[in-house]
Amino acid sequence: MRILSIDPEPLRVVRFSHAAPGGTGCVAGLPIHCARTEWLPDSVDALVLGSDLLGFVGEADAPVSLGHAVTAAVEALQAAGRLPGRQRLAAVLAGDLQPRADVDDVLPVWRAFESACRWVAGVAGNHDRFGRAVDRAGASAALRGANAHPLDASVATLDGLRVGGVSGAVGPFHEPWQRSETDFAAAVDGVLGLGCDVLVMHDGPNVAGTQLPGWPSVRRVIEAAPQMLVVRGHDHWPQPLARLANGTQVVNTEGRVIILRR
Repeated sequence: MRILSIDPEPLRVVRFSHAAPGGTGCVAGLPIHCARTEWLPDSVDALVLGSDLLGFVGEADAPVSLGHAVTAAVEALQAAGRLPGRQRLAAVLAGDLQPRADVDDVLPVWRAFESACRWVAGVAGNHDRFGRAVDRAGASAALRGANAHPLDASVATLDGLRVGGVSGAVGPFHEPWQRSETDFAAAVDGVLGLGCDVLVMHDGPNVAGTQLPGWPSVRRVIEAAPQMLVVRGHDHWPQPLARLANGTQVVNTEGRVIILRR
């Protein structure tokens, strides 16, 4: 799968509030961009890519999570005929979808995406919990009955698309899903050994010769594998798309939502 172009003008911007350093509130806009890809499965007309939906819409005493606001925006675009309906739309989520800083249960946001999409696949961010679960088996059990596929060092085949995923981030072990850099790179290598068209991670590679942040060890593992599309969040990149030495594209969804279309 290869991205051909990303529209510079957003399809829609979702205005939201979030906590700024020092505890003050800050209002920002989350752009939803359309992009063109050379291939999608026959049964999917568009694929939503998102992560790091941290914030809320509305008043602080009755907030709507940014994740729910994004799915509401997707449903409004579906109703207006600007996006395909639920049976032709899928989503890939790259983690950190907590409704509020003090609420780390992402199950409601995953279920909101599932209500708008034929399937949802993705990973946990370093803060995320699925109910009380902080492992893939527990997340899968919590989502049982929904057409949703949490991934961690695993691959799911959905409509013929092989989606691999590694949850969490590189860091200390006092938070769920954390791994050492060595263990994170080894988990990525294990997933790539299973073969995937799309690799989704919360944390991820840097890009050599640039200031785009990430982990060189993870980049080297990916560059040693066949070309694919990598979806990651966690660190904001000024531009959404970069290319690694082996031709793999990395799309960064921190601070933006990307919708792939043919």
